[in-house]
Amino acid sequence: MRGALGMRFSRRAFLQSGLALAGPPLRAAAGELDRFGGWTKKRFAKTGYFRLDRDDRWWIVTPDGHGFLSFGVNHVHGGWWKAPYNGQHWARKFRLANPSHPRFNEALRLWLSELLPEVGFNSVGVHTDLALLNTPRPLMPYVAQFEPIEIPHWQAPGPGRFMDVFSDSFREHALRLAQRSAGPLRDDPMLLGYAMTDCPILTDWDARERGDVTA
Repeated sequence: MRGALGMRFSRRAFLQSGLALAGPPLRAAAGELDRFGGWTKKRFAKTGYFRLDRDDRWWIVTPDGHGFLSFGVNHVHGGWWKAPYNGQHWARKFRLANPSHPRFNEALRLWLSELLPEVGFNSVGVHTDLALLNTPRPLMPYVAQFEPIEIPHWQAPGPGRFMDVFSDSFREHALRLAQRSAGPLRDDPMLLGYAMTDCPILTDWDARERGDVTA
């Protein structure tokens, strides 16, 4: 990468320098963080689950009752390390014969478990291969998907995608989906929360970009 002044620096250096500017919770020494990455000097009630609370500002609170700033990685997909243009490189790095080796995902997960905290990530965002990162147990706090309505603006959803959220049929649909996708995770303390849609039309800019929505 090249900075505004023409200086070259690595992506890792960029992430680490951003972390240094993020404030005490993200610069805290290892001894000042709880097992979920929460800042032990910012205390709230301990509930056993991630939640929100507020004093002078809103905070994400870890299951152990400490303030948490999520610095999350997104779009981690195992297949992207097995592409025709890079698969053999990663296989060699992991000392495997090829990207199809049955231990490839295990080796990738181990590498990510060391890399992500090193560059300052403390959580996993949506659009990520959770089967890779959460097996056999979550590497770090994560966001899961729960999408009763799929209306991301980049898909240019038509009128049929905008369901009547006040109808009985939508209520039944949302309940079935919650039981199937959210139910199995309800007792996982590493669950940060759910993403209910991706990039919905929320701003005037989004509306103007589509051209068929009144801002």
